[in-house]
Amino acid sequence: MTVVYYTYRSFEEFENGRSYIGYRKCPDGETPETDKYLGSFSDKTFKPTTKEILGVYFSREDAMKAE
Repeated sequence: MTVVYYTYRSFEEFENGRSYIGYRKCPDGETPETDKYLGSFSDKTFKPTTKEILGVYFSREDAMKAE
């Protein structure tokens, strides 16, 4: 199986909601679209409900650069 990394934006779905941009290695058996992960943010008041995939990469370095 090919290792896939992706960049994403997770966000709160309401007016003036906040967002978070990150990158992640896709877990085995998942695609970026089916991976439920929403980020490693530390703000406990941030409650993202969805994410959009910004890009898909085949190396960690490329994903980090895109982030």
